[in-house]
Amino acid sequence: MPLAFLLQFKRYANIYFLISAIMQSIPLISPLTPFSAVAPLIFVISLSIIREGYEDYQRYKSDKESNSRKTQVLRNGVFVETNWSDVRPAEFVKVMQDESLPADLIPFVSRLESGAIYLETSSLDGEKNLKPKSSLKETQLLYNESASM
Repeated sequence: MPLAFLLQFKRYANIYFLISAIMQSIPLISPLTPFSAVAPLIFVISLSIIREGYEDYQRYKSDKESNSRKTQVLRNGVFVETNWSDVRPAEFVKVMQDESLPADLIPFVSRLESGAIYLETSSLDGEKNLKPKSSLKETQLLYNESASM
């Protein structure tokens, strides 16, 4: 909580209102009581901390939900179903069409001969269009050769 309070003063507006409250608390400068100068600042900062805490909690719930989804991971030469939270770096993940991905992945192969894949990143940037990506040429060539055998 003290750290959240201090982080509120990264905003210039809060610094301005803190300085203003300090100046208004000096009896020679302002006729106001110190309470009437500091209370609005504390109220605004408290609301900001509560709002940010609520947003963090909602993000936590969303992360927990997406990490509990199932996916296919290559382990010991076989694809096994596991939670996204159990996927480790350097593991091969089988991604199906229209599957949601809560992680950054490097495409190695695609069903398309060109190695192209199309991702919708609407949950990240709000855009609904498909963004083209492509797999590595070397790994796509291996896949095309093994598929033609």
